[in-house]
Amino acid sequence: MDKTVATETAALGLTPFKTCTTLRELVYSRSGIPETIPVGKSVALYWSTEEPGKVYFDYEGRMRWVRTEVMFNTFSGRFLRTPSVSTLERWSNGGTCKTVTGHVTEPDGTGTDGSPSWLLILGMI
Repeated sequence: MDKTVATETAALGLTPFKTCTTLRELVYSRSGIPETIPVGKSVALYWSTEEPGKVYFDYEGRMRWVRTEVMFNTFSGRFLRTPSVSTLERWSNGGTCKTVTGHVTEPDGTGTDGSPSWLLILGMI
């Protein structure tokens, strides 16, 4: 069964947070047949409370995902590199945290653009 936006949103608790374009060609396999998502394709990004460490995106009605570590060189827009363990520890003990797009928020919050904090997207809280 295909992983559609509707089925994955329900199963993984997906929340949309940004629309951007692909910066590099992405190749996925569907039933053993390679499927290429070209450079410059507009996609909607989602994050999940059920699958931390992944960013999902909708391409032609089906959901795909990439690891959060590669967001900054996969999609257009401002994405931060995954923070170090010491930075994540400091944020979990402090009152503020950065989002994946660089906004400052509460550790369990989202930025003004809807992007989740790193602690949320990595499943640490």
